[in-house]
Amino acid sequence: MPTVSHFNTPPKRNAACPDPEGARQLMPIPHVAAALAVSPATIREWVWRRRCPVVRVGRAVRIPAAWVRDYVARRTTPALPEREAK
Repeated sequence: MPTVSHFNTPPKRNAACPDPEGARQLMPIPHVAAALAVSPATIREWVWRRRCPVVRVGRAVRIPAAWVRDYVARRTTPALPEREAK
């Protein structure tokens, strides 16, 4: 008999408590740190200094994925056009 992990099954939806689309767009601190190639301590410091928006759910801290995408876009330096060979 195959074992079924409850981690692989999607949560049951309750009509009284629908899953908002924005809830899927929240990232925990370790995921944000991995996406930005920094340590989780750096992200925690940004949260403490209010350098990034935060959604708190109980003790859990989540950061909007849109902010991470915007942060990367703002910090990206465009490449220079290639010079033609003389």
